Amino acid sequence: MNITKFFTALKSKWELTVIITMLTATFGLYINFFLPHYYQAQGQFLIVQKQSPTIDAYTAIKGSEQLAYTFKQIILSPAFFERVSMSNFNIEISYFGEEPKKIIKKWQKTAIVETVPNTGMLRTNVFHPDQKEAQKISQAISYVITNERNLFLGDNQEMNILILGKTIVSNKTVKPNAIANTFFGLTAGLLISIGLIILLPDKNLDNIKKNSAKLNEAPSKRKTIIKTQAQNTILRKKVSAPANLPII
Repeated sequence: MNITKFFTALKSKWELTVIITMLTATFGLYINFFLPHYYQAQGQFLIVQKQSPTIDAYTAIKGSEQLAYTFKQIILSPAFFERVSMSNFNIEISYFGEEPKKIIKKWQKTAIVETVPNTGMLRTNVFHPDQKEAQKISQAISYVITNERNLFLGDNQEMNILILGKTIVSNKTVKPNAIANTFFGLTAGLLISIGLIILLPDKNLDNIKKNSAKLNEAPSKRKTIIKTQAQNTILRKKVSAPANLPII
């Protein structure tokens, strides 16, 4: 299908395109009322590897970046979750379930850890339906990182961890994102409409074009037939004998 046919089909099916797009956009907005809503608590840390005469600045930064990535994996581990659950922040552990696999799966969805490339910066994002619980979990993570890191990395005197501000808790739920879901539904509707136009071209348009071509051919055929009939009539008149010829 070329561009001309596509826009012709789009013009003929614009109502269907609008209906599909509106339905998918409405669905994207509608599902936000049924999905769980989460608050966010964020903490930021800077992991600094101390420089020495044998370590230059570039190597120290790369070492800090590697330590931040290592901490990311540690925070998501069962051992770290155990230290968080044993902290004195009165966290409701029942939220994570009872089976070990489900607990870790829930924990890895609750605690989202990010590292900033080329730095030793570490961001922890905690998502929870209860605002206070999100704050308590984030504070527990900060406590374990700063006070119990030796349990995971040993007694490393060349490393220092700085907390970049207090835990920031959102006043409103951040998940699900109604605007993003609605935009996704709108985009999906447009793509579905375009796919239907390309994969299912309008047969009525093809029939109209064929009928138009036949109608255009019909007058020329009728003219040819009339012209042929006229020529045959003239020939018959020329060939026919006069009526007053004598009879022998």
